Amino acid sequence: MEFPDSETIRRRTTAFQRYFIQHFMTLYSSLPSTVQTSALSVAVRRRTCQSVNHVQPSTSASSQDIVISLRQYLSAAVSCAEVPLQLPASEYALTITPDHFYLIRRARLDGCDDPAGLARQILVDVASEAAAELARAFEYQVSHALLTLSLLYFTDGPRIYRFPLQSTPKCSCLTFSS
Repeated sequence: MEFPDSETIRRRTTAFQRYFIQHFMTLYSSLPSTVQTSALSVAVRRRTCQSVNHVQPSTSASSQDIVISLRQYLSAAVSCAEVPLQLPASEYALTITPDHFYLIRRARLDGCDDPAGLARQILVDVASEAAAELARAFEYQVSHALLTLSLLYFTDGPRIYRFPLQSTPKCSCLTFSS
């Protein structure tokens, strides 16, 4: 079994990343705009309530963290909801980058004409990061497999190796020759 060279691996991972982002955004964009803005988490408001015996019941509504969506954050100025413009770190944990939060805060101050467009803009970056992480995991797996096979080759010389089917599902034997 021949492994592809590093340039081929790079080309394929780049193609995978483009396809992943494109497909993810196609699926996300097919959602109604209200769902798009409600599905994007901006921050989590930490709720910590100590009960009398210092045990926090996991089912208590008062001890649950509250997720603040893009829709809630943008509409807070209009609805007078309890979502401040600047989210203090002592109470809130951002679930987006500070740069994205700055964009959202500007949109809230200036009035956002297209909240779904803003959500898609942020999601493109999030999908890009996810695709890059998946590609790195793939590259790591390939490099690990190549290292293992090269160690087998250099310690035992060229021969046929039979692997259990669960470790190599598409091929039950590999031949190395010099």
